[in-house]
Amino acid sequence: PTATRLASHVSIDTADLSRSGAFYRALFGVEPVLEKPDYVRFWPAELGLVLALNAHAPRTAGTGALQHLGILFPDAATLRTTRERLAKAGFASTGKEHTVCCYAELDQFWATDPDGVRWELFLAHEEVVEQVPAASAC
Repeated sequence: PTATRLASHVSIDTADLSRSGAFYRALFGVEPVLEKPDYVRFWPAELGLVLALNAHAPRTAGTGALQHLGILFPDAATLRTTRERLAKAGFASTGKEHTVCCYAELDQFWATDPDGVRWELFLAHEEVVEQVPAASAC
């Protein structure tokens, strides 16, 4: 496909392309737009994201400044469906509803791909004035 609007791009090296492909199929709920023996590309239109997976041994330098990636869901049903799809594919997600993090009340869950890339799956309810203590799971 070609872009009709701006889209973000993320490229992730993975030691297990097949397992990572399964994780992102479950996370996004779509099939890749391109799949080769050493490369898989996802382009879930509603996310405005082009995600590339590259068959490559993990880098010893880690992810640098990248802490995590995230998806803000429009409603609780879509968030629940995504978590169920991940679980059915064998990928756990942890977290809770109505927690305070990043100056907002949210339903916040976490899923980690096979190479350790953390994804925050969240639904925002409202902004809050006070941040939770640093010792929280946020």
